[in-house]
Amino acid sequence: MWGIEQDEEYLEVLAQHRMTDDEHFRIFASGRVVDLPAPAGSYVYGPNATEADRREAARASAERNQRIYAELRERGLLPPQGRNLPAHEINEYLRAGGDFDEADAS
Repeated sequence: MWGIEQDEEYLEVLAQHRMTDDEHFRIFASGRVVDLPAPAGSYVYGPNATEADRREAARASAERNQRIYAELRERGLLPPQGRNLPAHEINEYLRAGGDFDEADAS
């Protein structure tokens, strides 16, 4: 998607691959590149994390990814839900918490 920020043109890109995390960035006319939020396939928690900590990390990651997917759709960088390539739809389902079950996490 093309745009202008502070009088400088840019190309905003969402790059998806079924085997890696998505990338979202802007390339400005000057050559400057700015990374933007993209859905993530993993999350972290500390080595002494409790089960509750792990569940919270999974929940927070899914919530973040859901928000980012919605924003990308609003911006026109993603097709409507259910209209992407099947591998990307599966990744979105998993990254947005579709497989997360509170009972399985404890």
